[in-house]
Amino acid sequence: MGSRGRLRAARGAIFTLLETARLRRLRLGLVAFRDLRARILLQPTASIVLARRRLQRLPLGGTTPFADGLCRALVLIRSERLKNPTLAVTLVVLSDGEANVPLVPCSDCRQEIYTLGRLNRA
Repeated sequence: MGSRGRLRAARGAIFTLLETARLRRLRLGLVAFRDLRARILLQPTASIVLARRRLQRLPLGGTTPFADGLCRALVLIRSERLKNPTLAVTLVVLSDGEANVPLVPCSDCRQEIYTLGRLNRA
């Protein structure tokens, strides 16, 4: 499958997740990571319509600051858990897997991701 086919499949998977979230009345947030940093595109919300709009406009391509994306996701998760300590959280990551922009210049991207992944699991 070419890159366009993979992108189409990834977006299809995301929209399927959105539909599941709508049916279960779940809240979700959206963090995008590309180029040199990650951005929070959507604070946690129950508005699946808003999430769908943000995803449709999501630009793809460029470098992958994977660790920054995980770091921002961790911040969102911790913020939501402060509001609701019993909150069950699922983190879904869709990426090309090419982490190539470290949080700390000249550091090992892979090690940063492992460390942040362990923090997100807690």
